[in-house]
Amino acid sequence: MQNYIIVTDSGTDFTEELKKELEIVQLELTIIVEGEEPKPNNEVDNKTLYEMLRAKKKATTSAVNVGDFKDVMRPYLEAGTDILYLGFSSGLSNTYNAGRLACEELSEEFPERKLYAVDTLCASLGQGLLVYHAAKMHLNGKSIEEVRDFAENNKLRLCHWFTVDDLFFLKRGGRVSAATAVVGTMLGIKPIMHVDNEGRLTSVSKARGRRASIIALADKYGESASPMGGRAYISHSDCESDALLLAEILKEKGCAKVAVADLAREDMAEAVEDAFRYGTLVLATTTYNGGIFPFMQEFIHHLTERFFQNRTIGLIENGSWAPMAAKVIKGMLENSKNIVNAYEVAKKMGIKIISFTGATGGIMKDYSDILLNVPSTDTPRIQECHIMIGHIICELVESSIFEKSNL
Repeated sequence: MQNYIIVTDSGTDFTEELKKELEIVQLELTIIVEGEEPKPNNEVDNKTLYEMLRAKKKATTSAVNVGDFKDVMRPYLEAGTDILYLGFSSGLSNTYNAGRLACEELSEEFPERKLYAVDTLCASLGQGLLVYHAAKMHLNGKSIEEVRDFAENNKLRLCHWFTVDDLFFLKRGGRVSAATAVVGTMLGIKPIMHVDNEGRLTSVSKARGRRASIIALADKYGESASPMGGRAYISHSDCESDALLLAEILKEKGCAKVAVADLAREDMAEAVEDAFRYGTLVLATTTYNGGIFPFMQEFIHHLTERFFQNRTIGLIENGSWAPMAAKVIKGMLENSKNIVNAYEVAKKMGIKIISFTGATGGIMKDYSDILLNVPSTDTPRIQECHIMIGHIICELVESSIFEKSNL
């Protein structure tokens, strides 16, 4: 395989898992929310971000700068590795131009190395789809020039279609007038938009109602799909049911591979890992008493086996306290009458809540930062799924922290 890497930016909306699978290097844009400290995109809790946006808080992004690109690229060049940068559309961000300038300046510093920059004219998982195909070509042994040419020749074949449920943000960005936003909201008008050949957002048509707008997106697939691998990416911002509906319609239309990415998703194992890495207490609860539902006891047992850095692991049952937890937090939560009450207190304390549930998720879903809901009313089946997932989480946490840490 030719010695080069593909560099991109967080315009791809790739998950951490996919970045590792594709062996790409990704720089993060910065997100600035009204009243909050700026954070790199991968450090933002997206669930919280969308809650802020729904509360009408202002949020903006800041492009990656030239210096950041050079800081990331230089060590690879010093090691004799060439670089292909596939950047977020120049029609939507200054990030690509910063990456391009970094490549030009570093080319003077490292004349023996190859540095190419491609303006993908894409955004979100549209950019992600182009980077995905490019990365697969790289892993299959294609040269840096072949992959560069593929990206240049196919970037205008990428079709980005999307809709929004709230016209407020389009109004604030100057894409619709205040009057249009008010009237459109009253009538349930949803714009159907795409990224044009200059890499800019353009409104193409309108639909009446959310479901009609989703069907309209699926229709665009039927009009514009090509045999380029048969893959469609669906990204959504905290509206999973809508994304899954679109995925089912696309499959009915003959799309063989549909990947759904939740931009508001947070990995459960990473949340538990962070609790061990940065906190002093990991707390598990169960709504069952007296060992009737032993999953959480087993989960706690696996977590406590390694007792990493003197972390305290606690178990709260519904109405009863395990001794270890009682010593640490009973005073803080002792007035909680039930799990819901404990969740309310935990929220006020800034504790991250992960819930394992069944059936509909019940009231717990409204309090949870991360919800693992097994779609069943059969208690043994729910328990089996929870136990399996608990083992997986423990193994992921151990492999990430326990077996690698020298602390």
